[in-house]
Amino acid sequence: MRNRHWFYLIITTIALASVLLYFNINSNPFLEGPDAYYYALQAKYWALTGNVKIPDSSFIHRLVGLLYLAGISVEQALHSWIAISVAIAIFTVALVRFSNTEPFNTIDGIIFALLLMSPSLLFTAIEFPKMMSMMMVIPLWFLPLIVRKNYWPLSIIIALLSSCLHLSAAPLALLFSVTLIIINLARYRRNNFISIATITGGTVLAALCCFYFKDRLVNSFSGSHWSAGITSLFGETGLPLSIIVELIAAISIFTYIAIHEWQNKAELRGNILLPLALVIPAIIPWKHEGTMWFGERYAVMVPFFLLIGATFIRSNASHNSKGPNKTTRLIILVLLSISVGYSFIKPRYSHPNYLDPNYPNIDKVVSEISGKNIPMFIAHKSFAYYYKYRLMKEAFPFEPEDHWDKTLVWRVLYQISSEELNSYLDDRCLWNSGLLITLSAPDYHLIREDCWHDMRSKILESENIDLYDRTWRTDLNPSKKRPVFLYDKHRNDANEGFPALPDHFEK
Repeated sequence: MRNRHWFYLIITTIALASVLLYFNINSNPFLEGPDAYYYALQAKYWALTGNVKIPDSSFIHRLVGLLYLAGISVEQALHSWIAISVAIAIFTVALVRFSNTEPFNTIDGIIFALLLMSPSLLFTAIEFPKMMSMMMVIPLWFLPLIVRKNYWPLSIIIALLSSCLHLSAAPLALLFSVTLIIINLARYRRNNFISIATITGGTVLAALCCFYFKDRLVNSFSGSHWSAGITSLFGETGLPLSIIVELIAAISIFTYIAIHEWQNKAELRGNILLPLALVIPAIIPWKHEGTMWFGERYAVMVPFFLLIGATFIRSNASHNSKGPNKTTRLIILVLLSISVGYSFIKPRYSHPNYLDPNYPNIDKVVSEISGKNIPMFIAHKSFAYYYKYRLMKEAFPFEPEDHWDKTLVWRVLYQISSEELNSYLDDRCLWNSGLLITLSAPDYHLIREDCWHDMRSKILESENIDLYDRTWRTDLNPSKKRPVFLYDKHRNDANEGFPALPDHFEK
C-alpha cells in the first residue's frame, strides 16, 4: 500500500470511529460532564436570541447553536461536536504524518491506534470543550516545519493565533515559539532579520496577553498551595486509570523514537525539544485549586502532545525505508480495527458515569420546583446550569452579591439535615413559614436566602466543624464570591434585578 492509500484508510477509520462514538454517547439520557449544560444553555439561548446567556466569546456556542437550528436537539448537537472535535484532533495529526513520504509502518499504526482509543482526548472534549478547541489545531503548529524548514516563522504565527481559540493555548504557544527560535538561532548561528522580528513580535504579544489577562494570571499563580499538574494528576482518585495507562504508553513511544532519532540524525536533535516544550506547563508548579485545576488540565493533554511529537519527529526525518510487508500491514490493520471497535466502550473508560453530577436527582428537583416563583436561584454550578437550561430562568452558582435583595433569592441546600435546620434556623424560617421546603430528592431542601444567611452566620467551626465544612467549604452549597476577573464581562450588562456590579443596582 502506498502512503496515500494509508492516508485514506486512516481518514476512513477516524470517520467511522467518530460516528460510533457519537451514537455511543448520544444514547445517554443526560449530557456528560459538570459543565455540559452550560454549553447547552449557551447554544440554545444563542439560537433563540442571537446572543449567549452568559458573556463568552467562544465559537463553540455558536457552532452548536447552528447545529440545533439545523433541526437536531441541543443534546445531539453537543454530542456531535464532541465526536467531531476528537476526530479533527486526530485528523490534524494525520496531516502532519502524511506530509512526508516516509513509509507508514507499525510504529505509525500504534500511534494512530492510541489516538483513536485516546481516553485523554475524549475526557478533554467532554470536560473542557473550549480547551479542546485549541488542542485540535496544535498539530498544525508542526506542519510548516515538515513542508519546508524555512517556514518556521509560519509555525510561530499559527501557534500564537491559536490563543484566540482559548487562553490556555498562550503558554503553550509562547514556549513552543521560544524553543523554535532558539533551535533556529543555534542552527543558523546568526541573528537574522526573521529571528529578530519574530522574537520582538512574540515578546510584544506576550506582554499584551499578560496585561490583558493580568487578573487571571495573578489568580493562577497566587496562593499558598502550589503543585505540578503531572504529579498531582496521579493523586486524583476519580481520574480514569486508562488516562494514566495512556500517559505511560505515550511517554514510552516518544522516548523510543526520540532516542532513535538522537542517535541517527544529529542535525534533527533540536526537533525533539519542540514537543517537550508543550509538556512544560504540566510539570511546573501552579496554584492548586480544587479538582482538575489548571495544571492537571495541561497534564491530561501530555499524551496527545507526546504522540504529536512522536509523529513529527518521524515525519521530519527521512529513513529511506521500504514500505511495510504483508505481516506488518496485517498487524497495522488489526490495530486500527481494534481501535475502531473500542469506540463502543470508549466513553466507559474515558469518562465514567461517576464523574458526572447526579443529573437524575437534579432533574427531579428542577421538575419539582419548576412552577414556583423564584426570581433568582442559587445552586452549585452543574445544578445551576441545568436549571437555567431546562427552565430558562435565572440561576447563580456563587454566593449572592451583597447588593441583591435576599428575599428575592432562593437556594437549594444539599446534605443539610432536618435536625441541623431545626437547631439553627429562626422560628420564622421553619417549615410552617413557607420559607423552607423539603424536596423529594434525597438530601435536598429549598430555602429563601435571607433565612440561610442568618442560619449560616450562627455556625461556628469550633462547635461543629463538619456542618461548618458543609455550609462554608463545599461548592455544593455555594459560599464563594464570583471570581474577580468575571466582573469585567458584566460592566455593560443591562440594568436588571440582579446586576453583577453595585453601580447598576444604584442606577
